[in-house]
Amino acid sequence: MNRRDLLRGLGGGLALLPGVRLFAQPANGVRLLVVFLRGAVDAIHVAAPCSSSFYYEARPRIALARPGTEAHAALGLDADWALHPALGASLLPLYERAQLAFVPFAGTEDLSRSHFETQDSIERGLPPGDAAPAGQVIRSGFLNRLAGVLGDARPMAFTEQ
Repeated sequence: MNRRDLLRGLGGGLALLPGVRLFAQPANGVRLLVVFLRGAVDAIHVAAPCSSSFYYEARPRIALARPGTEAHAALGLDADWALHPALGASLLPLYERAQLAFVPFAGTEDLSRSHFETQDSIERGLPPGDAAPAGQVIRSGFLNRLAGVLGDARPMAFTEQ
């Protein structure tokens, strides 16, 4: 069994457990979905800087082949970026319809090298190690606070924070 089959099976099995609810997106609403993969993917292997000589120098054996150079080469997104060829059927159509965007090299100034502190910082939408602004108690992440400002939203998070 490979990892994807296991995760797919676990996801389906969760619906059978008492007290577990799975949620589906209503077909009539526009939503913003932010996926924070928490180390589950090598982001530079998803969207590669194909115009960068440094990318190819730094990854001489694992860099994606430049678009158009071989059968399984990266898929060009623009003059500078290319998508991993395994994502051509799933993500490329979304990108082409402007329903998906890549935000490479986005992050925080967190130098703690702590995966967990960085994750908490991003989800809270606060600088690393910072408490809430004076007089405020932050009990949600930035997306829940944004949903509150936008109105008529029912935010949902799978975290205790």
